[in-house]
Amino acid sequence: MDLGDSPTALLTLEDVLKWVRERDEARDEQSRLAASIAALEDKLRFAAMLMTPEKAEQIIGPLGSPSLQGERQYRRAQPIRMKPKRRSMIDAIMDVIKGEKGGRSPSWIREKVGGDPDFGRKATAHAISNSLSRMFERGTVVRLNGLYYTPELARAIESGEVIEEHDSNSTPTITSLLASVAEKMDGWFKPGDLRDAALNEPLLVETIKANPNAINSWVGRCFKRGELIREGGRYRFPSNENEAPNGYAEGASEAGEGATSPSSSGGDFNYLLT
Repeated sequence: MDLGDSPTALLTLEDVLKWVRERDEARDEQSRLAASIAALEDKLRFAAMLMTPEKAEQIIGPLGSPSLQGERQYRRAQPIRMKPKRRSMIDAIMDVIKGEKGGRSPSWIREKVGGDPDFGRKATAHAISNSLSRMFERGTVVRLNGLYYTPELARAIESGEVIEEHDSNSTPTITSLLASVAEKMDGWFKPGDLRDAALNEPLLVETIKANPNAINSWVGRCFKRGELIREGGRYRFPSNENEAPNGYAEGASEAGEGATSPSSSGGDFNYLLT
């Protein structure tokens, strides 16, 4: 029945129900077609990703909005973009000390990190101290007499591969401090005597208390390098460059090398790195 052709015709219930069925069937068909179109466009969207924009436009043409499922698939297909890792205070500290040829103090490190645009005012004394403490506990730095070294530099200095270069504001090393204390003992001394005298040097107290064998280690290495003369259990520095009594010669022989001046020796890291 067509109401447009026969406006005066009687409308029956049967006609209404028929129209309802046809409408519902059309809607179902519309939904099916829409789903089919959406699925096809999702596939075409992936195909377009493999083409240049110009070629995709030419071959595929404009595409509608992706379906929810297609959007999820599209996102999964995108390469994962990792956020760049933010540099930490520890990263900044390693950056400033890794190229150095000697130990550096916390104040020196703070000044250098403070010049880093990523940190600036964040490089407070407290922040630097906390970071250095964590690094020391993890073994990423070596601490000697208040100065900080990378483990690689500490080993290189100890082996003599690198001659330590001191910053003008840095604290003296344990080698130079112990040599200074020993020279003031006027002649022969025992390691125990040197230890007692060294405990009066504020810059040595922390190191000696942390490692009671530090004195014996230093004396033993100096003797093997020919920097000390030994007689019985006592030691002293040679009185002149040509002096070579039995103990001195024995020391050079044990070390397998000739005498070495204290100033040319490396650091004193063995007891910190073993």
